[in-house]
Amino acid sequence: MILLDIIFFVVAFVSAFLSLQLFLGLRNSNSVEVNNSNNTLPCVVLIPAHNEALGIAKTIMSARKEVKESDLILVVADNCSDSTAAVSRDAGAICIERTNLELVGKGHALQYGVDYLTENDVEFATVVVMDADCLFGEGSLHTLLNASQTKNCVAQALYLMRSPNKGNIKLNISEFTWLIKNWVRPLGQKRLGISCHLQGSGMAFPKSVLNKYSLASSSIVEDLELGLHIVQGGEEVTFVPHALVTSEFPENNEGLENQRKRWEHGHLSVVKKMPSMMLQGLKQLNFRLFFQALDAAIPPTIMWIIFTILTLVVSFIAAIFDGFYWSTVIGLCISVFAFAIVCVWFKYGKKILPPAQLKGMIPFVLSKFSIYRTFISNREKNWVRTKRDNE
Repeated sequence: MILLDIIFFVVAFVSAFLSLQLFLGLRNSNSVEVNNSNNTLPCVVLIPAHNEALGIAKTIMSARKEVKESDLILVVADNCSDSTAAVSRDAGAICIERTNLELVGKGHALQYGVDYLTENDVEFATVVVMDADCLFGEGSLHTLLNASQTKNCVAQALYLMRSPNKGNIKLNISEFTWLIKNWVRPLGQKRLGISCHLQGSGMAFPKSVLNKYSLASSSIVEDLELGLHIVQGGEEVTFVPHALVTSEFPENNEGLENQRKRWEHGHLSVVKKMPSMMLQGLKQLNFRLFFQALDAAIPPTIMWIIFTILTLVVSFIAAIFDGFYWSTVIGLCISVFAFAIVCVWFKYGKKILPPAQLKGMIPFVLSKFSIYRTFISNREKNWVRTKRDNE
């Protein structure tokens, strides 16, 4: 029963931690962090791109509206077989081309761009990473830079993925769960004094951090692992909710499923590494690292909900032999967590996922089982570009 007691304790503790994050993320803040002044040091907007000729001009134009004359937009056309480089230059960006079929992935493209800046003695204080299908919110670059340069730390903008079709229930559910993951939970962590996870786009890196850490990685969740590595090294990753970066989910099934598979398999592959990092945080009394690793160890939202329900069932069976203590505790923690999710939906989710579309939750949850099954039988280990809707 000792093993079951440990499992029950972990489920109750993590559910309580998640609930606290969500409730704190819902709390209204009177502070205003927006700063649209141009009093920021020079930056480079770094855009890694693999065969993005059809859409990258829009991203570059969004960045051009935000940058100053002293800033630079740099595109790394990585292993491209289309006209990404030419389109990027026509749109007003500097574009360098990289070809390496052995070291494949976004992380290697980013480090290639940083190396180019160093080798050519480009003057900059901050590098801001943007994905090739993302757009800045108005004034968001200056707000992000101000937060990063004021504290001389890595900063993560609010990165939201949106559904391009409000009639598509599956995409609306994805938008809502993404909002929980990238907005509400990071805001709760910020109010707990915990660093934010890097989210892949809208990331600002001071030059001093780039000199200390390499961005090169073949991992399919290179951003998550890099953020943990940075916090492990004693740095802070601050969340900047008033700096907005947006993108859209692909509507085509192939692109959507590949995207989900890459994200969730990558996340699950990181989970197994977290216990040792949490232990390191406790040994060093580095609670920022401990809670950062704890948060990364929590499986994707839907998977966690499934797991907690199964644990509750097991706790009731175990209660026959050992009393109802754990079943009561776990039932209470799950109820509070469910209430927190409902509160998030009432505040943010009703416009994204109307009540009439909630019936789509069951098919959506069932569709996740195939992704979790393939994690065991056919795990995604290599970076795969998401198929765009206009292709």
